[in-house]
Amino acid sequence: MKKSKVRPLLVILLLLFAAASVPTVALEFATAESATATRTLPAEPVSAGEFFPVRIQASGYGMCGQVIEILPEEFTYMTSTLDPDSVEVVGNTVKFYLLGETSFNYTVAASHTEGTYNFSGIIKGGDLNESEVDGDKEIVVEAATAIATRTLPAEPVSTGADFTIGIEASGYGVFGQVIETLPAGFCYVTSTLNPGSVVVDEETNTIKFTLFGETSFNYTVTASNTGGTYYFSGILIDDDLKEYEVGGDKEMVIESPAATRTLPAEPVSPGANFTIGIEASGYGASGQVVETLPAGFCYMTSTLDPESVEVVDNTVRFTLFGEASFNYTVTASNIEGMYTFSGILIDVSGEEHEVGGDAKLVVEEKEEETTAARTLPAVPIFTGANFTVGIEARGYGTFCQIIETLPEGFVYVASTLDPGSVVLVNNTVKFTLFGETSFTYTVKASDTEGTYYFSGLLKDADLNEYEVGVDKKIEVKERMACCR
Repeated sequence: MKKSKVRPLLVILLLLFAAASVPTVALEFATAESATATRTLPAEPVSAGEFFPVRIQASGYGMCGQVIEILPEEFTYMTSTLDPDSVEVVGNTVKFYLLGETSFNYTVAASHTEGTYNFSGIIKGGDLNESEVDGDKEIVVEAATAIATRTLPAEPVSTGADFTIGIEASGYGVFGQVIETLPAGFCYVTSTLNPGSVVVDEETNTIKFTLFGETSFNYTVTASNTGGTYYFSGILIDDDLKEYEVGGDKEMVIESPAATRTLPAEPVSPGANFTIGIEASGYGASGQVVETLPAGFCYMTSTLDPESVEVVDNTVRFTLFGEASFNYTVTASNIEGMYTFSGILIDVSGEEHEVGGDAKLVVEEKEEETTAARTLPAVPIFTGANFTVGIEARGYGTFCQIIETLPEGFVYVASTLDPGSVVLVNNTVKFTLFGETSFTYTVKASDTEGTYYFSGLLKDADLNEYEVGVDKKIEVKERMACCR
């Protein structure tokens, strides 16, 4: 809600009121001790949401005074017969500053809920003595004969975007009027009523809709170009000229344009494809995200329609029509290093906003984890039979050794490696690898049946040792006589 500027008259009244309370001049305001005020409320019940007057009569407060009224819950102060600069409203508390006035009226809008409500208040004289406001305190709110309700969008609306407001009205008689006051910076566009039934006052930003039996209508406005929270207000006037506050929604949020980039959290490999996420909001009916890729990076594709994407060198322009997010894929540079992304969001009014979020990305060769794995036959092996053992090795660098220890009674036969890369010492076989990631070797099983275990390790160029994992156990069984 907009903050009001300090009002000169209100400042003067406050200063006078403070000065009047100084003890050295207390005798001058002796009559303030007898300050009294009386409130007069309507004698008959008022309708829910109806505007009605409250009369205050005050006397004996001296040169200046205050009437402080506490309105019932859900009642709204509207106006008074005093100078607006003499009135201060904070929530449901209304302070009226008096300079000799003996009476005034103020208008409030009743709650939209039926029930019995109570007013309360005090009058302060120049010496700050307080007296309760006498007179009427209770008012009855009954079901309204005339009702109007406003429906605003439930979700935030983008700056500069068009959106629709719904109005429902009933009980206003043969004809009525709904007068809506738009927040600052909002513009009326059109409505579902006959254009001849609509009068726009651009100076006050009010729209007067005249109804002849219609129970509902919609109207469209353009939101402010400035993000923030805004408030609508309005009245319904029935054919007896009674006024009722328009109930329902009053507050809405206008979203400022913003875009955020999400890059991979971990480094990417040179030349690898990876995905970038973009979230955008508040740009209006349409907008553009213009991304500038680092040198050596290449745009590949996106989740948007290809017709909405324009690529010029390392600049990629994405045109949006209401999308809140999208992804695009690029190929990283082949050169390791840290790279910076940049971009702007262009909203519907042409204003530019920097894309926030992630901007830095590291490209580096990922070190593969050093591992070695053995694969043995899944079924038992006959005694004395030859069988194949598979070895896979990764991440060991330029070269390494796989050192396999065969079970007792097993004999090494051959391998798929160059024989010069294999050294056999008793039951230990050393295989030297120069970039190979897999090989097999053949062994002859023991002549004695039983359960046997292989063991081994990988030794890298830095002499770090890693156990050869996965399969370790093998079953050897006697060949049946009929199979010999």
